[in-house]
Amino acid sequence: MDRTCFSLLAYADDIVLLGEEEQKVVELCGRLIESAKKVGLHLNIEKTQYMKVSKELDNLQVIETITVGQYKFKKVEEFKYLGTILTQKNECQIKIQQRIKMGNKCFYALGKLLSSKVLSKEVKTQLYLTIIRPIVMYGSQCWTLRKTEEDRLAVFERKVLRKIYGPIYDQVFQGWRKRHNQELTELFNRPNIINEIKRSKLEWAGHAVRKQDSMVQRVLQENPRKKRPLGRPRLRWEDGIKKDFLSAGGVEYNHMDWKEVAENREEWGRICFMARWSQRP
Repeated sequence: MDRTCFSLLAYADDIVLLGEEEQKVVELCGRLIESAKKVGLHLNIEKTQYMKVSKELDNLQVIETITVGQYKFKKVEEFKYLGTILTQKNECQIKIQQRIKMGNKCFYALGKLLSSKVLSKEVKTQLYLTIIRPIVMYGSQCWTLRKTEEDRLAVFERKVLRKIYGPIYDQVFQGWRKRHNQELTELFNRPNIINEIKRSKLEWAGHAVRKQDSMVQRVLQENPRKKRPLGRPRLRWEDGIKKDFLSAGGVEYNHMDWKEVAENREEWGRICFMARWSQRP
């Protein structure tokens, strides 16, 4: 397989330089600065930072600044690129916490509408599905979900639904109480946020497999040569895809690789649809 190294990610003026060694990054940055000057663009030193990513980061001595010509850039432990948080150890839970935090801001901003007696519950539900939930799910196609993160997302969704449907009067205790989780599920009667994330991941995975000669497919096919560290292996993105694939009705294909099934667009679409209604283990 042809091993291709991508050293620059760019979307408009959001640019990330990548390199296995510090000297490589310094060289790339210098070339970028010189090329930008030729078209009248200048570097914003306040918005330019550097970060070192490594599994053995605790054992490394990371310098606090990196020098490129007359510029000095500060070291950071995380930064945002296209709305996604990238960290030194690539911890997915940090990204999910940040999306839940953004969802909370939107939830409280819409608090008056969600508690309004003028709007119907159906309209409030649509507000959640079209405004709040997409904010939380942004970038979820690349998440590696553990049960801890699934529980946090489920708790957030139930909080919104309790705001929408309000309390219920209990005839037994003669008083108002919060609605139970099962009651919220029956009232909502739609796929929950966990299953929507699973569907989204499966759809994106199928698209990536079928797309020929793409950078994403090269990442999927790449087999790292280094050994995994001692201890329990970390949950990989593809491990989650395999698990979601089986729980969504792919058991009949357990003798096949999920990538082979994904080549069949119609069958993969059926599995993605089934993922929306699969039960949590």
